[in-house]
Amino acid sequence: MKRAAFYARYSSKLQQATSIEDQIAKGKKYCASQNYDLVAIFSDSEMTGRNMRRPGLIELKRALFRQEIDIIIVEAMDRLGRRVVDSLNFFDLAQFRGVELYSIDEGQQDFVNVLLRSYAAQQFSEMIAEHTRRGMQGAVTRGRLHTSAYGYRKIEAEEGLNREVDPTEADVVRRIFRETAQGH
Repeated sequence: MKRAAFYARYSSKLQQATSIEDQIAKGKKYCASQNYDLVAIFSDSEMTGRNMRRPGLIELKRALFRQEIDIIIVEAMDRLGRRVVDSLNFFDLAQFRGVELYSIDEGQQDFVNVLLRSYAAQQFSEMIAEHTRRGMQGAVTRGRLHTSAYGYRKIEAEEGLNREVDPTEADVVRRIFRETAQGH
């Protein structure tokens, strides 16, 4: 019986926290259908796939090094990473340790699959980043607050500024400026 590890991830607080639960449920069902012994589940919440320093992923790598698993299962390859170089490095590490990499949605992974899927994930991530930057620039041009900013809070406003000073946070900002001016 193969010892399986399942890895789940979602990117931001704008997404549903239940995404992890849903991915894990899908992983458990898949492992049961394949008669795999699901020995470990790793996950990262609100963490981008463009950063490989995720606690759950680091623990997965440790399990790989300790030779505790025979197969790593993910819902889709973009859960592991969104950069070609990172995904290929991870795949290479798994191959070196003799551990299979499998995506429930995309099947058994080999070098070409990892290369193509991670390229697509990276391109998608870069497109989202560009759209986000454009939206932020447009909001600034219109005098609007696109995201949260420490010291301010968003307010409902049809036109013009949609923010006001947050009195509690403003005290902290003033203290930081005061101490910086004093050389701290």
